[in-house]
Amino acid sequence: MESEISAMDINVTSVEEWLESLDLGAYWPAFEKSGYDDLETVEELTEHELKTDIEGIKPGHIKKLVKQIALLKSSQGSSRQSLSGDGSDQAMSPPAVRGARGDREKVMLGDK
Repeated sequence: MESEISAMDINVTSVEEWLESLDLGAYWPAFEKSGYDDLETVEELTEHELKTDIEGIKPGHIKKLVKQIALLKSSQGSSRQSLSGDGSDQAMSPPAVRGARGDREKVMLGDK
């Protein structure tokens, strides 16, 4: 029985380490050759890119990689957020400014 890695289990720092954790380490040279050599880039890979940009990936492994990329993305995203400060979603919120009364007002970008 093949074990699946949950988002909570993903604690990797390189593409090679991530592939090894999925028992797909044999694909590391192909990922590296195609320029997918950092986790931020791999997080953005689509199924189409896995099929066309990286040579020799078996169809079943593509399905596994698509699923694991989604888990990696959610895991790495939460890791980066926790490293960015107090854990709030401040980076995701529009910037706030103090109004004339000292109230926080959201700054809207774009035309009025």
